[in-house]
Amino acid sequence: MYIGYIPVVFYLFILHIQVLGCSTKHCAICSNTEKCDACDIGYWLGEHKFCSACPHNCEQCTNATHCTKCKALFWDIRPNMACGSPCRETCTKFGCNDTTGHCYGCHPESYGPYCYQTCDLCLNKLCNSQKCTNGCIDGYYESTVEAFKCRKCFGHCTSCQSPTNCRQCEKGFYLFNYKNYTVCSQCRSECEECISYSECVCPPGKYGPTCSKDCNISNCKSCIEVDKKVQCSECFSGYILKNGNCIFCSQYCLSGCDSNQNCLGGCKDGWTGLRCTEQCISKCKRCDRIDERRCEICDGDFYTTACSVSCSSSCLTVSESVKCNINNGMCLNGCDNGYWGNKCDRLCYEGCESETCEQSNGLCEICNRMYYGQACQKKCSEHCIDNDASATICYKTNGTCLHGCKDGYGGDACEEELSESTYPSTAKNQVTGMTKQVVEKDQQSVIAVGAGTGGGFLVVIVLIVSIVCILKRKLKSNSNPNVREERTYVNTAITMQAVASTEIEGGIGNIGYDKTADETLQSVYERLDNGAIDDQHQYSGLEGHTDQHDTGYVNI
Repeated sequence: MYIGYIPVVFYLFILHIQVLGCSTKHCAICSNTEKCDACDIGYWLGEHKFCSACPHNCEQCTNATHCTKCKALFWDIRPNMACGSPCRETCTKFGCNDTTGHCYGCHPESYGPYCYQTCDLCLNKLCNSQKCTNGCIDGYYESTVEAFKCRKCFGHCTSCQSPTNCRQCEKGFYLFNYKNYTVCSQCRSECEECISYSECVCPPGKYGPTCSKDCNISNCKSCIEVDKKVQCSECFSGYILKNGNCIFCSQYCLSGCDSNQNCLGGCKDGWTGLRCTEQCISKCKRCDRIDERRCEICDGDFYTTACSVSCSSSCLTVSESVKCNINNGMCLNGCDNGYWGNKCDRLCYEGCESETCEQSNGLCEICNRMYYGQACQKKCSEHCIDNDASATICYKTNGTCLHGCKDGYGGDACEEELSESTYPSTAKNQVTGMTKQVVEKDQQSVIAVGAGTGGGFLVVIVLIVSIVCILKRKLKSNSNPNVREERTYVNTAITMQAVASTEIEGGIGNIGYDKTADETLQSVYERLDNGAIDDQHQYSGLEGHTDQHDTGYVNI
């Protein structure tokens, strides 16, 4: 029965260790309170299970002399070294490798494992943390055995790839190949320069192994002997070699000369003539081959064959492009903003947006908000409503105000001043601001046709109602003879005036009738009683009859 207590006792032991902790100082893990199994960082575990401090520069160690990791800016984890070496001062704050001491980074203008090499001997002084970016300057080479340090070439070598591989020698020495070596060897005493010990590089006008013979060929810089005959091998500048002789050829020829010394391919800029020996006139870049006074391309912003007139200052300048035509001064690349014309000497109208217009005609594609016209040369009426600072206020084509007219003005362009006496039916609304101007004439036509149609329809309804009422009364009178006959009397003073007014206001006074009010009333009477009317615009059938009302009328 005691076996069941073993797990409980073990659990209580573990809980005891966790609650009370290890009694050994700097112990990270322990199996009991008195024995340590692992120490804190910076300490090492001795054979008696006690934790001791690592050496001063160690971050981690296995004993008193062997570090496994160094603190920042120290290195050397070799046995018994105990991180005792500081990183070099040339290393950055990132320190150095614990094993080799190589810097993790170099300060600017230095390179190498320990950052003690400067970039001064690097080509263009460019280097990274390891070596020169583009190699060393002339006279030096990169030593692969010294961490790419720039070392001086050997002997009289001025350019080399290694101490045993020279590419160019000083004056008085020549490249000498021996087995796998290329070094500089001295020329013989008779030669200032040589390409081998037996062959000198002769000065101008001399030839032979020791440069002791004269060429005696006019304008010849160097010569050789072929089959015991001296021939020129190179001429002085300004001459070309033809059949072993040096003939004159201008240095201003584009492609050399022919046998007559005439230039091939023309002349260089500023020169002319068959042999390109004559200069073009002042300010001329290229001129006629026969007449140097006739310029074909001016040197600068000028025109005329004498390059005597300046191009317009308003011609647009394009890099490496002629600014204006040499014959007439016409600007070839367009105009600066604000100008137009062949010579860009005319101002665009101020109404053009961004002050830009067509070079050929001065027309503008877009006008500023206050202007209109093909060239934006006209200003919108000051009577146009302007309630949006970001929008145009009139049409570009005709100046019609987009948002209507200010109070007291009318017309498409709002230039007509309105008055009540002149426009009784519309002026009142115009003056009080109640009437909106219609911009497009097409819209006015649609409104007029709609109003006329509605007015005519109203007249037809009134006539039909009147006729129906008359017929009903006649039928009623015939069916009951005992009832006093009453004829309906139409209040012509009111009804006809209303009908006429409706016709006039509806815009249909001309549909089958004359346009006067009296004639319109007359037409209505004719339709009501088949033309039976008298001079007083009353029914003839109503004579002798009276109504019961005091007014004397019976209203329909």
